[in-house]
Amino acid sequence: MDEIPEGWNQELYEKLSFEYLIECAENKNIHEWNALYLEYLESEWKRLYPDRKWDPENVFELVMRWPDFKKPTFFRKDFREVRSRGVYFARAHLEGADFMEAHLEGADFMEAHLEGADFRAAHLERANFIEAHLDSANFIHAHLNGVYFIDARLDGAYFIKARLDGASCMDARLEGANFMDARLEGANFREAHLERAIFRNTHLERAIFINARLEWADFRVAHLGRADFSGAHLEGAKFIYSIVDGETLFTENAMDGKTDFTGTGISATRIDPVLRTKLEKNIREIQWNDWYKNHRFLRIIMRPFWFLTDYGASTIRPVSAFVLWNTLFAIIYYLWLGNDFEELMTPYTSPFLTNIGDNIVIFLTDWMKSNLMIISLTDMATIELGLWTLFAVFLHVFVGYFILAALVARLSIMFQNLSPNDN
Repeated sequence: MDEIPEGWNQELYEKLSFEYLIECAENKNIHEWNALYLEYLESEWKRLYPDRKWDPENVFELVMRWPDFKKPTFFRKDFREVRSRGVYFARAHLEGADFMEAHLEGADFMEAHLEGADFRAAHLERANFIEAHLDSANFIHAHLNGVYFIDARLDGAYFIKARLDGASCMDARLEGANFMDARLEGANFREAHLERAIFRNTHLERAIFINARLEWADFRVAHLGRADFSGAHLEGAKFIYSIVDGETLFTENAMDGKTDFTGTGISATRIDPVLRTKLEKNIREIQWNDWYKNHRFLRIIMRPFWFLTDYGASTIRPVSAFVLWNTLFAIIYYLWLGNDFEELMTPYTSPFLTNIGDNIVIFLTDWMKSNLMIISLTDMATIELGLWTLFAVFLHVFVGYFILAALVARLSIMFQNLSPNDN
């Protein structure tokens, strides 16, 4: 027999029986149950936190202190016969209660307080949890097909390997909920809050995520055939190696540079062309950032190369860099190199650094020559050039070709994209 903890109110605990709960619910006196249950919670708080004052707002902290907190238990209890008589448990206080392996098919827990409750392997098919409080509740291996979680609070709840086919979770709060290996075929998460939720290897065929908040959610290796993500927020979400098909829909989604679809068949889905272009850019950037970590020397070259095109998403950057680079060297040639540079350009000979400002045509001519030099359309005679002049020309041409290569890469990617998406 388990040792009785010092200070534990066993008498009050034993009053919170299955029979008393049914009696209160059947007689529409759920408020009596609530008063007794809250009294028990207060006694447990005083036992576990003797130096702290009881506040009902601290109930979550209390019930999550397992195994110290002695949970009222309904282990393997069968509520089906009671349910057939129309008994319901709406607005009941059952924080931290143990319903493991209980039969609660069709049970009504509307607006009930079930924070931290244990529903492992329980049968909850078609149960009603509308507007219920279920933060950190445990539904591992639970049977929840057709359950109603509409507008319920389920932050941090556990649904690992649970069955929730056809579940209604509209407007529910499920931040940080864990659905790993669960089955949610046809579940409806319209406008639900699922920030940082985990859906790894989860079956979500035909699931609805319209206008859902999925920031930083994890859909790695999830099954998303025919799923609808219209208008969903996908900032930071991970769809790595997710399984999609031609009916999976992504349209009007919000996403950022951290949204990752690596290994997912984006082209196989129904997706807005602009979104597809952004996601492909994200994949390039994420993969190159990983590559930089293992190639410390080569990244000195490759990082500036991809920066020039914003990883293939920008035409403005390489074009602006090309114009500014050649303008800079036109000024250098015009103001610094003087007659040494006059010997570099043939057959056109114009006096550099002579009568500066007399004729703007001289500068424009030299600016055009500096641009043409990059693509070798001017004759060059470098034999007689001094060291610094030769170095300036070398730097000009070498970096100019580097910028041109970045521009060509951008144009190549742009021609393959279905939308320009020019940043």
